[in-house]
Amino acid sequence: MLMAAVSAASAETAAPTYAERCEAASHPDWAFGGEDTPLQYRPLFGCSERSGPRRDADQQFVEELKAKGFSDARLGEELIGMGWKWLGAGQLPAALNRFNLAFEYAPDNGEVYQGIAIVMANAGMPPRVAGYWFRQAVEAPEGRSGRFADYGQFLTMQGDYDAARPQLEKALEKEPGHAWAMMHLAHGYFEQGKVEAGCGMVERIAAAAPPPGGDEAHFRELVGHWRDRAAKAGCE
Repeated sequence: MLMAAVSAASAETAAPTYAERCEAASHPDWAFGGEDTPLQYRPLFGCSERSGPRRDADQQFVEELKAKGFSDARLGEELIGMGWKWLGAGQLPAALNRFNLAFEYAPDNGEVYQGIAIVMANAGMPPRVAGYWFRQAVEAPEGRSGRFADYGQFLTMQGDYDAARPQLEKALEKEPGHAWAMMHLAHGYFEQGKVEAGCGMVERIAAAAPPPGGDEAHFRELVGHWRDRAAKAGCE
């Protein structure tokens, strides 16, 4: 009788599964892509309980990281970092896999959803799918300023300059020297005929430092482009 009570109590306090955590967020079905979307391109694995060799390999990989003594927070950061690495290499399924795995350990980190959104955009998913995950990214309580800049860039590319502006301004609020956010703001201003605001933003671009780790020569070429655009717009 005592053993049965202990077992029942353990079951009640068992941690939720990955699928249960995902389902608790009430993501709409369309946010995971269409019915024909392969699992390797489904955000958060489509909130499904996985099985098979791929799941087993992922579990083994995560267990190896845990064996290094990583806390859940550190584990989430490691997986997010790996996602960015694979994304930079153009390996979209591998990148999405790492962001998906990170969700279990860092669900409050907006970079999980930022990475998912970028994969969706680059994989050619409908804009509303990428847009949905970008919104999850900027609404999350944690994460770096890049999530606001990337969402702003995405909206700018959609031609929705009014919606992009608050996101880009948020990126600059958190990181005043964020040159990419400045460039997307300048583009939106000029496209909407807000020349004075565009000219002012180009001045900020010209005074900005190259992003850490970026190609300084390429950055200076971009600065030259914006100076030329400002001159054509009549900036003094």
